[in-house]
Amino acid sequence: MFVVVLRFVGTEMFFQEPLGLTFREVSWTSALGGVVGGIIWGSLEIADEYLWKNKRRSFSRLVFIKTLVYILIFFIISFLASWASTGSIDWAAEYILSAISIGNFLFFVVAGLLYLFIKQMNRKFGSGVLLQYVSGKYFSPKEEERIFMFLDLKSSTTIAEKLSHVLYSKLLQDCFAELTFPVIHSKARIYQYVGDEAVITWSKKDGFTNSNCIKMYFEFNRQLQKKKEYFISSYGVFPEFKAAMSYGLVTVAEVGVVKTEIAYHGDVLNTAARIQGYCSKLNQQLLVSEALAKALVPNNELAIKFFTEVQLRGKKVKSKIFSVGLK
Repeated sequence: MFVVVLRFVGTEMFFQEPLGLTFREVSWTSALGGVVGGIIWGSLEIADEYLWKNKRRSFSRLVFIKTLVYILIFFIISFLASWASTGSIDWAAEYILSAISIGNFLFFVVAGLLYLFIKQMNRKFGSGVLLQYVSGKYFSPKEEERIFMFLDLKSSTTIAEKLSHVLYSKLLQDCFAELTFPVIHSKARIYQYVGDEAVITWSKKDGFTNSNCIKMYFEFNRQLQKKKEYFISSYGVFPEFKAAMSYGLVTVAEVGVVKTEIAYHGDVLNTAARIQGYCSKLNQQLLVSEALAKALVPNNELAIKFFTEVQLRGKKVKSKIFSVGLK
């Protein structure tokens, strides 16, 4: 509809000569095609996410497949919308091959590829990060209250020695692919991957709402359990992850020149990283700092218990750590 108005408003004779249509008739066709096409296109994108789920595909392959899909969608919708608006199959067939239709088609494909590019950039940098880069939100450092989780593969050294380097890397790819829906459902953001470790973060609001930050860990475990047979048959091991979490004030800033990154700095990250080292020592799956334990909203789903005090490296006084589970 936007393209039609932008290009052809006030030029009704243009339609009457080659197509025998008024501007109003073409507007109705464009509006119908736009609404129906938008619904179908959006539905296919959602279906694509769930049908392919955690399958990884190269960007070049995505562009090729999606371009073909865009072409097919456009011509089908244009034909059906034209037919519905005029009641003439012959005119509908003529319209989809006209200069007007081809112009709209090119706009549709460019818009589709732009959408695909933005979508891939969101996957590359994390949802919302591209907008932060463009807006320059963190060009100057800012303070935020955030939750951090350090998620680490248990017995990683033993597993790495058992598998080849390539097979171990494939195992990590498969494991972190299972983070997709737990991260989305809990409104989290993956900050970075460091070897066999993922660093995940939440804003204060998103993390504490419905205990999202805690539930994400257990949802991730359920995702892995669903594919237990696959992991054992493919790698001979079933991967398990331990996690540590902390909460507090951090500084957020865009750093770097040759390669830029939105980075988080503060004691919160150090605390979470050092608590994680005690998961194996204390034989616990999930440990959290005192600050996070106090900030969690009490409910009937979480079981939060004081576990012990430990001397974290770099700290002058002992730190209380808590175990967290689901009731």
